[in-house]
Amino acid sequence: MDGIREAFLAKWGKVPLLETYRQMAIREQQAKHYDQALWWAEPGITNYSDDCARPEAVEDLRQRAATYKAKLAAKPAREG
Repeated sequence: MDGIREAFLAKWGKVPLLETYRQMAIREQQAKHYDQALWWAEPGITNYSDDCARPEAVEDLRQRAATYKAKLAAKPAREG
């Protein structure tokens, strides 16, 4: 992703919206796979950082990540 990200920054000065991270986080959330949802949200946050063409997309991923972390922290540990 670094090469693509750098090319976007060189051409447009911003990283355009790539819905994949959000879409996959939502799909995993709906399946109650919060660990996988977090796995999709965090790289989206990292790849967009402060260079996203739509800052609200990064904020959405940050809110989702916080929700997933809270759900994972509240999940009881498995016995076994």
